[in-house]
Amino acid sequence: MAKPKKKQPQQYSYSRGRDGVDDSWDIYDPYGKFVVSILFWDEPDTNEAAESEARAKLIVDTLNAGYWW
Repeated sequence: MAKPKKKQPQQYSYSRGRDGVDDSWDIYDPYGKFVVSILFWDEPDTNEAAESEARAKLIVDTLNAGYWW
């Protein structure tokens, strides 16, 4: 009889959100619980959306790699 496979733990994740005024990148823990938002204004003449997404991705990648305090 084969052993059941261990479930891979969920990882930290991020998704784009909006709080009514600002756009945001919302970061969630492995259980889907909200942790923090990175707020930005998505203006067509700026690079804020891409820059703030890079920050969100860096935070999530760092947490998923286990490099946290």
